[in-house]
Amino acid sequence: MSNYSGSPQLNERQLALARERKEWTTALGNKLNVLFIVSVLNVILQVITFIITMSVRSADSYSDVEGAVKALLVVAVISLVLAIIYGVNICSMGKFNDDLSTAGVLYICNQVCSVISSFLGRSSGASSLFNLVSLALSIAFILKFSSGMITCFDAIGSGMSASWESFKTVYLISVIGMLASVIMAIMPGLYGLAVVAVLGFSIMTIIVAIWQIVILRQSATEMLEYTYDPVTETRSAAGAFRNMNISAATHRVPAPAPQKPSMSREEARQRAEEMRKRREAKAMGIELPKSSEERSDAADEASKVKMLKEYKELLDSGVLTQEEFDAKKKELLG
Repeated sequence: MSNYSGSPQLNERQLALARERKEWTTALGNKLNVLFIVSVLNVILQVITFIITMSVRSADSYSDVEGAVKALLVVAVISLVLAIIYGVNICSMGKFNDDLSTAGVLYICNQVCSVISSFLGRSSGASSLFNLVSLALSIAFILKFSSGMITCFDAIGSGMSASWESFKTVYLISVIGMLASVIMAIMPGLYGLAVVAVLGFSIMTIIVAIWQIVILRQSATEMLEYTYDPVTETRSAAGAFRNMNISAATHRVPAPAPQKPSMSREEARQRAEEMRKRREAKAMGIELPKSSEERSDAADEASKVKMLKEYKELLDSGVLTQEEFDAKKKELLG
C-alpha cells in the first residue's frame, strides 16, 4: 500500500479506498488467473487432438482406430468442461465491467453454435451457417473482452491498458487480413498471392493466440500486485470501479464545528461590560489577556483553516472535484 502521509482524516479516507480497490483487483486477478490456466489447458488438448488425429490416419488396424476414437471422446468431454468453466468465469466478471458481462454472453453463444455445428456435420449447409455465426461471435467476444480489460486497467492507472489496446488492434488486423485473403482466393489471377497471404495471416493468428495467453497472465499479476497511490490516481479513474462504494470512501468529511448557542441576557450584559473595560484599559495603554470567548473564536478560526487545508489536499489528490471543494469552502467561510 502506498506510504501516503497526510492528515489523519485524509489517511482514513485513502486507506478505506485502498482496501476496497485491493479487494476489487484481487478478485479480478484471481478470475484472470483461471482464464489463463484454462487457456493453457485448451492449447494442450488441441495438441493432443492433433496427435491423435494423425495417429488415426496412419493406423493399420481397427483396434488402433477404436482406441483413438475413445481418446478423442475423452478429450472432447474435457474440452466441454473447460469451456463451461471459462464461460461461467467470464460471465461472473460482469460485476466488474459491463463489457466483460457482454463478452461472457458472446462466449457462451459462440460455444453453443460450435456444438450445434459439430452435431450437424461438416457437409451440412446449416453447419456452415453456424460456423460463420460462431466465427462472428468469436470476433465480437475478443473485441468486447479486450475493451473491458482496457477499461479496468485504465481505472487503476496501469500500463496494461495499452497492452490490451495493442492486442485488440493486432487481432483486428489478423482477422481482416485473413478475410481479405479468403476473398482474394476466389478472384481470378490472385490465387497464388492469396495462398501466401492465408499462410502469413494464419501464422499471425497463432502468434495472437499465444499473445492472448501471455497477456492474461500479465494482467492477473498486475491486478494481484496492485497498490493504490492517491497521488497518481484521479477520482474520475476511480469511477471505473463499478461496484466500489467510492462515495462512501471519498466523501467522508470532517464534522462541521458545533454552532455556539445563543447568549442569555445575563451573558450578553457581562460580555458588554467586559468589552467596556477592555476599551478603557486600551485607552490607558494596558493590554488585558484574551477572554475565554475570544480564545474560543480563535480556535474556531484555526479549525476552519485546518479543515480548509485538508479539503485542498483532497482536491489536489483528485478525491474531491473543484465544485465539491468550492462548496465546502463556501460552507466553512460562510
